[in-house]
Amino acid sequence: MQIILQPLVDDCVEVSGNNHGVRVLAFAVRPRSTNFMHPEQIKFLDEGVKNTHSKKDATLRQTEIKGFAVPAIASVVGKDLSPWVKDPHRFLFMKALLENSDCTFD
Repeated sequence: MQIILQPLVDDCVEVSGNNHGVRVLAFAVRPRSTNFMHPEQIKFLDEGVKNTHSKKDATLRQTEIKGFAVPAIASVVGKDLSPWVKDPHRFLFMKALLENSDCTFD
């Protein structure tokens, strides 16, 4: 999991440069949020949770993803806030990030 998420986190400013990239990051931080996805998209994703071939429970998998992504992305955001507050999609994502973390910016 970390192998897949690390490049996204490392380049999260670039990834979040368009609405689709913000959705990818938002799914790691706040999955199935109607702030980032249409209810029909959420319904489609819920079908994947029923996959009988998954090795891990969906809740555990999402907890692990969030546990890695939130502090790592918060660290990047904390280094330079300017791109995150200038763009409305990024700002909405940053709000979700802060609401779902116990991170502080030093």
